[in-house]
Amino acid sequence: MIKAFSTMALLVLISGCGHTRVDYTPKPRPGMDAAQAASVVEQGFYEDFGKEKAQSAMVTPEYIALSNGTVSRGVNLGQASAYNGVVVGLGSTYMTTQDINQRIYFRSVGDIQVYKKNARENRYAVIIRTVEQTTARRIFFRSESRAEEFADAMEYLKRSYAAGTLAPQTPATSTSSAPSREQQVQQLQQRNLPYEQYQQEYRRIMGQ
Repeated sequence: MIKAFSTMALLVLISGCGHTRVDYTPKPRPGMDAAQAASVVEQGFYEDFGKEKAQSAMVTPEYIALSNGTVSRGVNLGQASAYNGVVVGLGSTYMTTQDINQRIYFRSVGDIQVYKKNARENRYAVIIRTVEQTTARRIFFRSESRAEEFADAMEYLKRSYAAGTLAPQTPATSTSSAPSREQQVQQLQQRNLPYEQYQQEYRRIMGQ
Protein backbone atom coordinates (compact mmCIF):
# COMPACT_ATOMS: atom_id res chain seq x y z
CA MET A 1 0.00 0.00 0.00
CA ILE A 2 2.77 2.40 0.99
CA LYS A 3 4.77 1.49 -2.13
CA ALA A 4 1.74 2.10 -4.35
CA PHE A 5 1.05 5.45 -2.69
CA SER A 6 4.70 6.48 -3.05
CA THR A 7 4.70 5.55 -6.73
CA MET A 8 1.46 7.47 -7.30
CA ALA A 9 2.90 10.52 -5.53
CA LEU A 10 5.94 10.41 -7.80
CA LEU A 11 3.75 10.22 -10.91
CA VAL A 12 1.73 13.21 -9.73
CA LEU A 13 4.91 15.17 -9.03
CA ILE A 14 6.42 14.34 -12.41
CA SER A 15 3.18 15.06 -14.25
CA GLY A 16 2.98 18.39 -12.45
CA CYS A 17 6.45 19.20 -13.73
CA GLY A 18 5.29 18.39 -17.27
CA HIS A 19 6.93 14.97 -17.76
CA THR A 20 5.41 11.75 -19.10
CA ARG A 21 6.81 8.29 -18.40
CA VAL A 22 8.41 6.68 -21.45
CA ASP A 23 7.41 3.06 -22.08
CA TYR A 24 10.96 1.74 -21.83
CA THR A 25 12.43 -1.03 -19.69
CA PRO A 26 16.18 -0.58 -19.06
CA LYS A 27 18.32 -3.63 -19.84
CA PRO A 28 22.07 -4.27 -20.18
CA ARG A 29 23.17 -3.87 -23.79
CA PRO A 30 24.95 -6.74 -25.59
CA GLY A 31 28.70 -6.60 -25.18
CA MET A 32 28.61 -4.02 -22.40
CA ASP A 33 31.19 -4.39 -19.63
CA ALA A 34 31.76 -2.60 -16.32
CA ALA A 35 34.18 -0.04 -17.73
CA GLN A 36 31.80 0.90 -20.56
CA ALA A 37 28.82 1.14 -18.23
CA ALA A 38 30.80 3.28 -15.78
CA SER A 39 31.88 5.58 -18.61
CA VAL A 40 28.30 6.02 -19.85
CA VAL A 41 27.02 6.80 -16.35
CA GLU A 42 29.82 9.26 -15.56
CA GLN A 43 29.26 11.00 -18.90
CA GLY A 44 25.55 11.25 -18.16
CA PHE A 45 26.16 13.05 -14.89
CA TYR A 46 28.68 15.39 -16.51
CA GLU A 47 26.28 16.27 -19.34
CA ASP A 48 23.26 16.68 -17.06
CA PHE A 49 21.73 20.13 -17.63
CA GLY A 50 19.44 20.08 -14.60
CA LYS A 51 19.65 22.45 -11.64
CA GLU A 52 21.08 19.69 -9.42
CA LYS A 53 23.93 18.89 -11.81
CA ALA A 54 26.98 17.49 -10.00
CA GLN A 55 30.33 18.95 -10.95
CA SER A 56 32.04 15.59 -10.58
CA ALA A 57 30.93 11.96 -10.83
CA MET A 58 32.70 8.66 -10.35
CA VAL A 59 31.50 5.06 -10.51
CA THR A 60 33.01 2.56 -8.07
CA PRO A 61 32.13 -1.15 -7.68
CA GLU A 62 29.84 -0.25 -4.76
CA TYR A 63 28.32 3.13 -5.48
CA ILE A 64 28.24 6.27 -7.62
CA ALA A 65 30.10 9.14 -5.97
CA LEU A 66 28.90 12.65 -6.74
CA SER A 67 30.73 15.82 -5.84
CA ASN A 68 30.26 19.55 -6.15
CA GLY A 69 34.02 19.93 -6.37
CA THR A 70 36.45 18.63 -8.97
CA VAL A 71 37.43 15.05 -9.70
CA SER A 72 41.02 14.20 -10.48
CA ARG A 73 42.14 12.14 -13.44
CA GLY A 74 44.57 9.47 -12.35
CA VAL A 75 46.09 6.19 -13.47
CA ASN A 76 43.71 3.39 -14.36
CA LEU A 77 43.80 1.52 -11.06
CA GLY A 78 40.18 0.47 -11.08
CA GLN A 79 39.96 -0.18 -7.33
CA ALA A 80 37.04 0.59 -5.08
CA SER A 81 38.54 1.07 -1.65
CA ALA A 82 39.76 4.26 -0.03
CA TYR A 83 43.51 4.66 0.28
CA ASN A 84 44.54 7.49 2.62
CA GLY A 85 41.24 9.21 1.99
CA VAL A 86 41.28 8.74 -1.78
CA VAL A 87 38.60 6.67 -3.55
CA VAL A 88 39.43 5.24 -6.96
CA GLY A 89 36.77 4.45 -9.55
CA LEU A 90 36.23 1.75 -12.16
CA GLY A 91 37.60 4.05 -14.85
CA SER A 92 40.53 6.44 -14.74
CA THR A 93 39.18 8.76 -12.05
CA TYR A 94 39.60 9.27 -8.35
CA MET A 95 38.43 11.75 -5.73
CA THR A 96 39.11 12.39 -2.06
CA THR A 97 36.47 11.20 0.38
CA GLN A 98 35.80 14.72 1.67
CA ASP A 99 34.83 15.80 -1.87
CA ILE A 100 31.97 13.29 -2.06
CA ASN A 101 28.60 14.93 -1.40
CA GLN A 102 26.33 12.00 -2.31
CA ARG A 103 26.69 8.26 -2.73
CA ILE A 104 24.17 6.23 -4.71
CA TYR A 105 24.73 2.63 -3.59
CA PHE A 106 23.90 -0.03 -6.16
CA ARG A 107 22.39 -2.27 -3.47
CA SER A 108 19.86 0.49 -2.80
CA VAL A 109 18.95 1.21 -6.43
CA GLY A 110 15.43 0.20 -7.41
CA ASP A 111 13.60 1.23 -10.57
CA ILE A 112 15.34 3.30 -13.24
CA GLN A 113 12.73 5.28 -15.14
CA VAL A 114 12.85 7.37 -18.32
CA TYR A 115 10.60 10.41 -18.74
CA LYS A 116 9.94 12.91 -21.54
CA LYS A 117 9.12 16.57 -20.97
CA ASN A 118 5.69 17.44 -22.31
CA ALA A 119 5.43 19.87 -25.24
CA ARG A 120 9.22 20.09 -25.55
CA GLU A 121 11.46 18.31 -28.02
CA ASN A 122 14.74 16.75 -26.92
CA ARG A 123 14.05 17.02 -23.20
CA TYR A 124 14.29 13.78 -21.24
CA ALA A 125 14.94 12.76 -17.65
CA VAL A 126 16.14 9.56 -16.01
CA ILE A 127 15.00 9.06 -12.44
CA ILE A 128 16.99 6.71 -10.21
CA ARG A 129 14.66 5.28 -7.58
CA THR A 130 15.71 3.48 -4.42
CA VAL A 131 14.31 0.15 -3.24
CA GLU A 132 12.30 2.20 -0.70
CA GLN A 133 10.69 4.06 -3.66
CA THR A 134 12.35 7.39 -2.91
CA THR A 135 14.10 9.46 -5.58
CA ALA A 136 17.88 9.18 -5.39
CA ARG A 137 18.63 11.43 -8.38
CA ARG A 138 17.19 13.02 -11.51
CA ILE A 139 19.47 13.35 -14.55
CA PHE A 140 18.39 15.35 -17.60
CA PHE A 141 19.26 14.60 -21.22
CA ARG A 142 18.70 16.23 -24.60
CA SER A 143 17.92 13.02 -26.51
CA GLU A 144 15.91 9.89 -25.85
CA SER A 145 18.74 7.66 -27.05
CA ARG A 146 21.17 9.11 -24.50
CA ALA A 147 18.62 8.82 -21.71
CA GLU A 148 17.96 5.18 -22.58
CA GLU A 149 21.68 4.43 -22.89
CA PHE A 150 22.22 5.88 -19.41
CA ALA A 151 19.33 3.85 -18.01
CA ASP A 152 20.72 0.67 -19.61
CA ALA A 153 24.17 1.32 -18.13
CA MET A 154 22.66 1.90 -14.69
CA GLU A 155 20.72 -1.35 -15.00
CA TYR A 156 23.93 -3.17 -15.96
CA LEU A 157 25.77 -1.82 -12.91
CA LYS A 158 22.86 -2.63 -10.59
CA ARG A 159 22.56 -6.22 -11.85
CA SER A 160 26.31 -6.78 -11.89
CA TYR A 161 26.58 -5.62 -8.29
CA ALA A 162 23.74 -7.95 -7.26
CA ALA A 163 25.49 -10.84 -9.04
CA GLY A 164 28.79 -10.04 -7.35
CA THR A 165 30.57 -9.46 -10.65
CA LEU A 166 31.13 -5.71 -10.29
CA ALA A 167 34.56 -6.27 -8.78
CA PRO A 168 37.67 -4.08 -8.87
CA GLN A 169 39.85 -4.64 -11.89
CA THR A 170 43.46 -5.73 -11.68
CA PRO A 171 45.64 -2.64 -11.22
CA ALA A 172 47.20 -1.63 -14.49
CA THR A 173 50.89 -0.94 -14.70
CA SER A 174 51.64 2.71 -15.21
CA THR A 175 54.55 3.42 -17.53
CA SER A 176 54.94 6.82 -15.91
CA SER A 177 56.15 5.12 -12.68
CA ALA A 178 59.52 4.22 -14.29
CA PRO A 179 62.26 6.85 -13.79
CA SER A 180 62.95 8.97 -16.83
CA ARG A 181 66.37 9.00 -18.49
CA GLU A 182 67.17 12.35 -16.88
CA GLN A 183 66.19 11.03 -13.45
CA GLN A 184 68.37 7.95 -13.91
CA VAL A 185 71.36 10.14 -14.82
CA GLN A 186 70.79 12.27 -11.74
CA GLN A 187 70.63 9.16 -9.57
CA LEU A 188 73.82 7.88 -11.20
CA GLN A 189 75.65 11.11 -10.41
CA GLN A 190 74.78 10.73 -6.75
CA ARG A 191 76.32 7.24 -6.50
CA ASN A 192 79.98 8.40 -6.67
CA LEU A 193 81.06 5.43 -8.80
CA PRO A 194 84.58 4.96 -10.21
CA TYR A 195 84.99 6.67 -13.58
CA GLU A 196 84.93 3.49 -15.72
CA GLN A 197 81.90 2.08 -13.94
CA TYR A 198 80.21 5.46 -14.20
CA GLN A 199 80.79 5.49 -17.97
CA GLN A 200 79.37 1.99 -18.35
CA GLU A 201 76.23 2.88 -16.43
CA TYR A 202 75.90 6.16 -18.32
CA ARG A 203 76.10 4.41 -21.71
CA ARG A 204 73.55 1.83 -20.54
CA ILE A 205 71.10 4.55 -19.54
CA MET A 206 71.56 6.56 -22.72
CA GLY A 207 71.19 3.43 -24.85
CA GLN A 208 67.70 2.66 -23.52
